[in-house]
Amino acid sequence: MSEKPHILVLDTNIWIDANLGWRKGHKDANELIAFARNHGVELAYAITTVKDVYYLIGADLKWRERKEKGVLTQEAADAISEISWAVTDNMSEVATPIAMDLADVWMARKLRAIHNDLEDNMVIAAGERANADYIVTSDARLLANPHVHALTAADMLAHLKTFAL
Repeated sequence: MSEKPHILVLDTNIWIDANLGWRKGHKDANELIAFARNHGVELAYAITTVKDVYYLIGADLKWRERKEKGVLTQEAADAISEISWAVTDNMSEVATPIAMDLADVWMARKLRAIHNDLEDNMVIAAGERANADYIVTSDARLLANPHVHALTAADMLAHLKTFAL
């Protein structure tokens, strides 16, 4: 695409990267989100993503707590739940959720022929619904799919910077 992108759909893994500092894509995800917001590029996510992000952030933090302390106390579990809620609250502050319905589930099932991952296909369907320019992901299989306009956070940031003068 040679025009400046207007709408980017961020995949679940980008939200997780942005919020967990030890992940490889943390810096790139946060830089992309900040740059897009500062340059008028709309960020969006499939409404199904919010549930996945809540669950995966919590699961990772609980695993780390058990690994470090040997046990997950109720106090730690409650704190982790609050962190997960805060992450989803932030998502709704910096990006637009894309409403989905049975038609998107139908589309995700049809996409199975070209990409056999339901979660990814829901993100693709959301991107179609929102008329998004790109999906931003770190999923290697989705990035390699020739039928999907997908870039990594680092590549999307570099692409956006070519339009910022």
